Amino acid sequence: EQQLGTGIVNYKSGDLISVLRKGRIWVLVDGSVTASSPVYCRFAAGTGTVLGSFRADADTGSAFLVDGASFSSSAVSGGLAIIDINLPQNRNS
Repeated sequence: EQQLGTGIVNYKSGDLISVLRKGRIWVLVDGSVTASSPVYCRFAAGTGTVLGSFRADADTGSAFLVDGASFSSSAVSGGLAIIDINLPQNRNS
């Protein structure tokens, strides 16, 4: 379910979701990034930052490293960048 006009999507417990394991995806960045930079995803938001946005550093511990991902384009803060994702094979499938 999406809250109209907000861009926020809510999933209910038990919902199935799609997961990108290999490929490219556009993402919102909250700091300037350059191609080949590591990818970090924000898990704690503060003033002027967006929870779930991406960046090229841990920002004093409020973002985690996304293993198997790197930026393939450059962007300025608040812009869109492309991330290359190549996650390891799931051994349980």
